[in-house]
Amino acid sequence: MLFNQRIEAGFDFFFNEYYLLICIYANKIIIDRYVAEEIASDAFLSTWRSKSYFDSIDNLKSYLLVSAKHGALKYINKRKRNAGHLDTILWKMNLTTQSHEETLIAAECLSLLSRAIETLPPQCKLICKKMFIDGKKAPEIAKELGLAKTTVRTQKARGIVLIMENYKDK
Repeated sequence: MLFNQRIEAGFDFFFNEYYLLICIYANKIIIDRYVAEEIASDAFLSTWRSKSYFDSIDNLKSYLLVSAKHGALKYINKRKRNAGHLDTILWKMNLTTQSHEETLIAAECLSLLSRAIETLPPQCKLICKKMFIDGKKAPEIAKELGLAKTTVRTQKARGIVLIMENYKDK
C-alpha cells in the first residue's frame, strides 16, 4: 500500500476516498460541519505522521474513524470546559442516542449518497445537495436559487431517477 510507504499519491488516494466519510462521521458526533471537517483533516494528518503500518485498507479506515472519534470527543471536552454545563449534557445525550455502528452506517450512507449526487448534471446536483445533504426544503431552495418550487421538485425527482439508474446494476 502506497500509504504505508509514505508516498504522497497514497495519501491523496485515501484522502479523496475517505475524507467525506470521516467528515460525516465526526459531524454525526459533534453536529458542527466546519469543526468536523477540521477533525477529519487532523485525523488524516496525524495518521500520516504516525508512521503506523496498516495491513489492509480496512485497518487504515478503522484507524481514521477512531482518530476522528477521539478528535470529536476531545473537542466536546474542550467545549465543556469553555461553555456551559447544559450544552455539554445535550451534546452527550446526542452522542449516546446512536450507537457507534448506527453512526458509522449513517456516515457511510451519506458518503455514498454524496458521491452519487456528484455524478448528476449541474443544476440537479446543486438542488439534490441542498435537499439531501444540507436538509433544506423545496420552498427554501427555490427562494435561494430564484427558481419555481416545481422546478426544484422536478430536479429532485430527476436526480433520484438518475441515481437509481446508475446504481441499479451495482
